[in-house]
Amino acid sequence: MNKTLVFHRQPEFDLAAVMVDGSPFSLFAKKRSEETQINDIYLGKVEKVVPGLQAAFVNLGLARNGYLPLEEINVKPGDVLMVRVVKNPTAQKGAKLSTVISLPGRNLVYFPQKELKGISRKLTEEKREYYQKVLESLNLPGGFIVRTLAGDEGDLAIEAKRLYEEWLGIIEKSRKAKAPALLYKEDELFTWCLRELLDSEFTALYVDDFELLEIGQKFRERFRVLLPPVFKSFNVMEEFSLIKTLEKLTRERVWLKNGGMLVIEKTEALTAIDVNSGKFTGKKDLKETAFKINLEAAYEIARQIRLRNIGGIIVVDFISLLEEERWEEILKALEEEFLKDKAKVKITGKTPSGLVEIARQKIGLSIGELFTHECTACQGTGRIADIT
Repeated sequence: MNKTLVFHRQPEFDLAAVMVDGSPFSLFAKKRSEETQINDIYLGKVEKVVPGLQAAFVNLGLARNGYLPLEEINVKPGDVLMVRVVKNPTAQKGAKLSTVISLPGRNLVYFPQKELKGISRKLTEEKREYYQKVLESLNLPGGFIVRTLAGDEGDLAIEAKRLYEEWLGIIEKSRKAKAPALLYKEDELFTWCLRELLDSEFTALYVDDFELLEIGQKFRERFRVLLPPVFKSFNVMEEFSLIKTLEKLTRERVWLKNGGMLVIEKTEALTAIDVNSGKFTGKKDLKETAFKINLEAAYEIARQIRLRNIGGIIVVDFISLLEEERWEEILKALEEEFLKDKAKVKITGKTPSGLVEIARQKIGLSIGELFTHECTACQGTGRIADIT
């Protein structure tokens, strides 16, 4: 398997693509002008408390106040507190905040205010036992979670100390700062990709901006990680056919190999995916036709969600003509394909009408958010009024 990371930078946005054997596997994108992002830490000032919404609105010094669920802490207007962004702001809402502070590393996630010891569930039992002993040996305040990409005991010890020192720096900065103030900035997208995605399977990195070569060097020194060969490309968008990929990923309709079809539509609250029989008629009974379409659709839905980087609530309307045991095969196919996804994904059971709800962690912008804009004629409805 040939696995590479391709990174494209423009003044307006950054785009990262994981390529497997020359085909896009997952994409991540971010506007370079974004005010804030997940994991940023602020010293905020409570502006308003709304008991009816069970939320406090916190001034971060941004265009919109962030909102903090009151289930985490009791606050009153004027209170100054340290908060972390857990959900990016939108055009309608400010950032969602938490008082639970965490600092992500490559090997560990550090929780300076919590006593805990956790290990990624994706690791084998043998590795879990090994890392449990390593965690016991870390003589530092707070708690740690061992990540999937974790190295050996020495790597963890060095990073734990670095994260603790970062935390001390944040504390010192908060003592000198006047709210609202930014205390800690999450890594930009290229460093995030190296930190979160890079494993031993990657054979090369391709970039089209000289600044990224310097960032890669700083990453290597900071995280003590050997990078695969890094190549400077004149234009990765053309070299890896990413423009054609993006054109496909911004279309609503996706044809399946068996003739079925997916229709992917974004609404204000969620993403809806409809499974249609399309051109596929089948050679047996109706139920068998529905099963074959749904099965291929399940794999393709997980793939499209990963490629389009769709986050939040996703509702899938499968063709509903199957017995219960066959539904289990459909859901199993979805789960198998989502295991390849970097983002956290939760699948709920289906309704009697064949609806399946999926919740996927939002990482940066979706491809649709970055590379499409609302139609000025229909205001995003897809229809134009014709009243005479």
